[in-house]
Amino acid sequence: MESTAWLEKSRLFADKLAPEMRGRWRTIDQIGYPQPYEKTYKFEGEYINDNHRRIGIAPTGRMGIPVCIDIGIDGYLQREEALKLYELAYFSDGDAIELGTHRGLSTSIIAGALRDGSGGHLETIDINRWSNRKARKTVTGLLGDKAVTFTLMNATKRLDQITAEGRRASFMFVDHWHGYKETFEAAERAKDILTPGGFVLFHDFLDPGNAQPGHPYGVYQAVIDSFADDNRMQFNGLFGSTALFQIN
Repeated sequence: MESTAWLEKSRLFADKLAPEMRGRWRTIDQIGYPQPYEKTYKFEGEYINDNHRRIGIAPTGRMGIPVCIDIGIDGYLQREEALKLYELAYFSDGDAIELGTHRGLSTSIIAGALRDGSGGHLETIDINRWSNRKARKTVTGLLGDKAVTFTLMNATKRLDQITAEGRRASFMFVDHWHGYKETFEAAERAKDILTPGGFVLFHDFLDPGNAQPGHPYGVYQAVIDSFADDNRMQFNGLFGSTALFQIN
């Protein structure tokens, strides 16, 4: 679809948003600019606890990228995204699913927050055997071997299995392959897996690659196509490069 058509589609999506959310939306010509961290849940103070605070004051520059947070694990998370991951997992009322383990950065944050808060369990899904092995070693060393279930499988196939098993989750983090097809498949399946009130967070939603013709990214477009005509899925904000949606 041409960029002008996507601009119109993103504007139409904005028109459907609740007034308090419309100003937080970014049309496709406005992406590429990280958004600040804001609270989704109500809690006292700037941070939930000391572990949340450690994320908030951690240095950046990991992977040689100025905005990437450095808590000792390789990965591509901005501070605002890491803070949001911890908050959503901490306050979730069930299990969590992560698509895209990589080296275990987001995995350790989500699993640590579940341990500190709700007590839910995390299943993380990836297809890269080498990085998965490194992530497993890192996360197990930090949190123990019971904290996370590591699944080496195509994400769409595994989500279909989870749905068939009747399992549900209250939080999903989508950060595997950022192409249109894979993201659309994850978004569609989130509707069947999330419990009422559950959240799904999409990484790199605001990456400028989404708006560049020929670029492999299609996160922005896939999410709009999946959620635009589904009144159950409510836009809940942008944080760093991520977009948050909640199911009614």
